[in-house]
Amino acid sequence: MELGVPEGPGEILPGSALPLESCMDFRKGCYLGQELTVRTYHTGATRKRILPIRLRSLPPATLASGLDITYHPPSSSASRKPKSAGRLLSLHPAVTNVGLGLVRLEMAERSCWQTDDPGRLTVKIDGEEYDVDVGKGEAFGAYA
Repeated sequence: MELGVPEGPGEILPGSALPLESCMDFRKGCYLGQELTVRTYHTGATRKRILPIRLRSLPPATLASGLDITYHPPSSSASRKPKSAGRLLSLHPAVTNVGLGLVRLEMAERSCWQTDDPGRLTVKIDGEEYDVDVGKGEAFGAYA
């Protein structure tokens, strides 16, 4: 999970996951979404990807998935309205603060990968809000 490698239908959503979002290599073949995948690959314009995440201060007994990840802009932003940034796909069964999320790359960059006035990513579990750190995963290099 720390490398951002998804496995199984809980992390690679059947019928809606694209190979590039799921960090998969693709070969020539015939499959649903092939044209979109090839165009995205050649333009390099992937908007979201499955990436490793860490939740800060999560109680150890908490298991959650399928929850929305929300982006909160920094105080210097013109718009302070929170936006959807992705979805929590799974948490590790033993280390519950480590997992995978399908995250918009723009939001991950603004909140976790830049140092100048970053925003915040959060997820709500049982009414409590937890901060989310997003790693770059194997597709982008080392864990951030």
